Amino acid sequence: MICALSNIQMHRLKKRLGKIKRSIKQSSKLSFFYLRRKCRKSMRTLLFVRAATINNYTFVIICVKKTEYVDMAIDNANSLHFINSGHRFMIYADTVCNEAFRKLRHKLDYPSQMICTDIFGTALRPWQYYKLEALIDASRKGYILTDADEIWHHDPVINMEHVVMLVLSNPIKQNPVENSVALRLFADHNAVESKHYCTGFVYIPPRYMTEALANDMRKCVDILRTDPLDFLEDDKRIAIRRLADELGMNIALQHDYKGVIDTLKQSDGPKDRNILQSIYYGCKNGIN
Repeated sequence: MICALSNIQMHRLKKRLGKIKRSIKQSSKLSFFYLRRKCRKSMRTLLFVRAATINNYTFVIICVKKTEYVDMAIDNANSLHFINSGHRFMIYADTVCNEAFRKLRHKLDYPSQMICTDIFGTALRPWQYYKLEALIDASRKGYILTDADEIWHHDPVINMEHVVMLVLSNPIKQNPVENSVALRLFADHNAVESKHYCTGFVYIPPRYMTEALANDMRKCVDILRTDPLDFLEDDKRIAIRRLADELGMNIALQHDYKGVIDTLKQSDGPKDRNILQSIYYGCKNGIN
């Protein structure tokens, strides 16, 4: 019994030591990144170097309900400003996250290039509704919507005449669950022929964000959030509700807009560092 207990304790100790080593390694990588970023910022200040303005965009990030997103949004902005300090960021926040931003603002490398506005007040609805409203507003102003839980590795360059999404996930008809949802709930949109693009990065030129498209997006997202979806198993139903904003945006957009849809990336995944790295915080933590 004593020997067995010792083996168990040894296993736990090794497991704990492994976690500590990984944590130290990750911390070292981040420390090196922050040091390089600080040095580059100092050199720019010393030499009066300004980033090229040719590809400077304005990005919108939503932060509601969970203050962790404010931390991630700041890391998002800092990572891109490390490459090009000319980009601007706007956080569309609720009251809780706006207050958190005020306390964390000192972490910004370029404070003048990021502002936070409490536009949602007390956020009582599911976050998918707020992301949709942020997209509608950002698109009308020529801004780009991007998720908080992302890190930049290269300066993006996009064709601002086209709709641009992060990456193609799959044609809807090739995903059995999404295909079933499309056939049952969105036959009038011919959604089964649509494609599922990931919305961690979305740019819709202002002229395409009409009131009709905005309202159709709202309708599609609301259907996915409120329909019983009783033709799906429980885990599939939860997954579809979590993706309501993404699927709803895609279905409505592709029904209304027949132009070119570009993608920022050809493929994506948790460790894909091409241009923009998705952290998948919401997905990993089941935030619904």
